[in-house]
Amino acid sequence: MSGVGLLLLMICANVGGLLLARASARREETAVRLAIGATTGQLIRQWLTESLVLTTIGGAAGLCVAFAAAPLLVRALPPVRDLSAAVLTLSVDLRPDGRMLAFAIALCVVCALFAGLPAAFEATRANLHSSLKAARGTSRQPLRWILVALQIGLCTFLLAGAGLLVSTFRHLRALDPGFDRDHIVTFSLDPGMAHYTVQQAEALRTRLLTAVRDLPEVESAGSAMLGLMRGTGIKTTAAPEGQITPRRDFLNSSLNFVSPEYFETMRIPLLAGRNFRADEPESKPRRAIVNRAFVRRFFPSVDPIGRKFGIGTDKIVPGDYEIIGVAGDAKYRSLREVVPPTIYNFAYSDPKYVAGFILHVRTKNRPEAVIQSVRRVLNQIDPRLPFYEIRTLAEEVDATLWAERLLAWLSSAFAAVAAVLATLGVYATLAYAIAQSRKEIGIRVALGARAADVLRLFSARPMRFAGLGVLLGVAGFYAATPAFRSVLYEVSSTDPITVVSAVAAVLAIALAATMVAVSGALRVDPAIVLRDE
Repeated sequence: MSGVGLLLLMICANVGGLLLARASARREETAVRLAIGATTGQLIRQWLTESLVLTTIGGAAGLCVAFAAAPLLVRALPPVRDLSAAVLTLSVDLRPDGRMLAFAIALCVVCALFAGLPAAFEATRANLHSSLKAARGTSRQPLRWILVALQIGLCTFLLAGAGLLVSTFRHLRALDPGFDRDHIVTFSLDPGMAHYTVQQAEALRTRLLTAVRDLPEVESAGSAMLGLMRGTGIKTTAAPEGQITPRRDFLNSSLNFVSPEYFETMRIPLLAGRNFRADEPESKPRRAIVNRAFVRRFFPSVDPIGRKFGIGTDKIVPGDYEIIGVAGDAKYRSLREVVPPTIYNFAYSDPKYVAGFILHVRTKNRPEAVIQSVRRVLNQIDPRLPFYEIRTLAEEVDATLWAERLLAWLSSAFAAVAAVLATLGVYATLAYAIAQSRKEIGIRVALGARAADVLRLFSARPMRFAGLGVLLGVAGFYAATPAFRSVLYEVSSTDPITVVSAVAAVLAIALAATMVAVSGALRVDPAIVLRDE
């Protein structure tokens, strides 16, 4: 919304500059209106009415685009899940309604004021006597150059902001999550849908894993109670045996139930100890594998293998769990989260496990290629049971980046439009100034001015205002850095490379527009100009 507001302000400044040029070209008309008795209020109403006509046409076109783009916005939304990480089916209607229409009308009025007031103000300052006698004189119109500086400043701000957001998206996409996301496809299954008992569900899981591993395109397969990168998961409160967990450490660890093949399938390395065995006994204390974050949190200076821990708050924790292995750190809910202390329990006959499990299949090639084969395997085992969700792990990771991707795309689009508007603003203002100064240029050239002199004369002012705009944009950007921190990841909100790149790009844009506009001045034939005058 901030980007939209800044871009809209920049467009208003651009249109305001164009209306200023139009007001200057209509000096004779304004002078005649004043001469026959028009009041200042009538002139202001005339200019604001013309501006409102322009904004109304643009607003109507924008509403048409909004109606057409609503389905695209729905597709950009991520999957929404419940507490058990199951995808919810939602119906979202984003088509503009009466409130949107009222907002668009109000926005048109505001834009008309912003864009039309500079021209209306300039028209009311017209000197009746000089306008009628010297309608063809040169007008410097400093207000137009101030609007150009405003556009340059907003362009600098948007380019720098877009650079930060794109860098954040790139950092997150390149981040190592601690598991292999490119060759895994997940199949969510709920044996409870067919009223399986605990023993039947465990037999189904074992039989399904065995059959899937025998498929030629499958490299390995494992199961887990919960999937990764789904925005949710089980949390618990853990502490070493004999310690008391204070309330401030409530829910300090994540929990998952996995099969022995899970770590190999996910490419999560075992750093110490051993893996679960297929015939792992259900004994006391229960066997558990923890990640490095868990070790750093609870056993930082001792060998964790064989150490016991428990679950509980505000009491002495019993040693209900024994660590048999240490796994590598892996992201759990999203790429942004700090890797939490994680406990992996063996997925034997646990009543909670009957509620459902997720089959993780690692393929040799494209993960999508194995989907139909796994479906056929389940259909052969029990035709009554369907997979209620099938997704590749790459899709899950990608879904967690929907906000960053959307921000990166939108900010880049806004920055591109801002660059175009800044180019047009500098070019139009300078081209109009050159058109007003044709007589001056002709005289200078006739008196021996060189092309370099004309170039220096007409490029000095736009580059000064471009420099002023860049300074304003950088100052505004640094003032707004606190708002950027919440959406950035491993990127400083004051990243000097991003700011310098934005400044260099804006100055290059201003210089290019200036050179194109000044090239017209260099083609002026002094003989023709002086003869016309």
